[in-house]
Amino acid sequence: MKKIMIMFFILALFLSPIMANGINITGNWLMVKVKSGDKLIESYFFTDFDKNGTVKIMGNKVGSWVINKTGDKIIIKSPRLRKLNGENKILELTDKKMVLEKEGIMFYYLKIDKNKIKDKNNNSNLTGVWKILTDDNSVKYIKFDTPDSFLFLHIDGGMTDTVTGSWIFNPKDKEVLIISFSPLFRGKRKILNFGSKEFIWKNNGKQVKLIRQVPEKNKIERLLFKEDDFPEDNNDEEKLPWREFQEMSSVLKNIKSVKYKKSTLVNELNVFVYSEILSEIKVDEEKQKVIFTNYTINRDNKNRYSERYKGGLNEMYNYFFPKEEPMPYRITGIETIEVPAGKFRCTVVEGFDGETKVKYWMINDKPGIYAKMITEEQIVSNKLVYSVYELTIINKR
Repeated sequence: MKKIMIMFFILALFLSPIMANGINITGNWLMVKVKSGDKLIESYFFTDFDKNGTVKIMGNKVGSWVINKTGDKIIIKSPRLRKLNGENKILELTDKKMVLEKEGIMFYYLKIDKNKIKDKNNNSNLTGVWKILTDDNSVKYIKFDTPDSFLFLHIDGGMTDTVTGSWIFNPKDKEVLIISFSPLFRGKRKILNFGSKEFIWKNNGKQVKLIRQVPEKNKIERLLFKEDDFPEDNNDEEKLPWREFQEMSSVLKNIKSVKYKKSTLVNELNVFVYSEILSEIKVDEEKQKVIFTNYTINRDNKNRYSERYKGGLNEMYNYFFPKEEPMPYRITGIETIEVPAGKFRCTVVEGFDGETKVKYWMINDKPGIYAKMITEEQIVSNKLVYSVYELTIINKR
């Protein structure tokens, strides 16, 4: 009898960190809301109470936990969880839900089964990359991965913000729950008019269309050359097509502007985002000067970002104007290529602009106008910075 009592005591000690009122607290929970006084906030976070006493929020270890001896409180030790750090009274606990209270603030949890979430997400047809249509000049994408991770990108004015987190599809209510640390991008979104290529989701009464994106990695022409591939003695300068300033000015005086489609690779999504580059051209024959004024165009917005000019001694011996002369560079041949603006016979050049690899298609009979350009740079974490420029319009005077 004494041995049985000792074993029971040991078992009780072993179970006390994980049991309360006979319910096993260990496992995966989803915080769904927080109530403070009359204020109720939907707040979605994965919270894991591991059997070894570790607390994890969104997969990150943030502290430890244990049940008190009377089984009516969870004691959490976590400087990062200030509102939950300390003793939390268990107001309700079942095998499906839990309510904790600390200093008048109530925290509501639902028990979750990650295998069921995986199955529902797999069958949702949401996995992949979607473009979120906006009513401003920004670009937004979301990528749904399985079993439950997502990546949201917001590109605006050349700046990129990212949000990561988890998602849960609810087939019964046709909702997707976005779970993240960002208060600007989380919560429930109702799915409307779902199709394989597009759908609408409704959030806070606002309907937004999403368009499925097709991966475009096959469109990437990698620039595989290295600096060691270039000869020290390069005699290609005399083969460049834009050596005569008079020829350039006589051609460009009849051209008002040129426009390019810029395709920029988004590594995380393996898709391209698109913008337009406009170069307005002015030729001052009296002063023997050519001026390129460059703008980015997003919808109806036209933003000037640079101006280049050639004349006098300035840029006179830069035969790549209005671009900088690559160093080093080499001519790889003559090609006739087709871009949206038409077919052009070009001199093709590869080289380096600082750390950036470049490839230029210089239109032989239109000095100063490139049919196509590729820029590529490998930066930290092997991230590829890659853009393609294609000539779309030549506006004549």
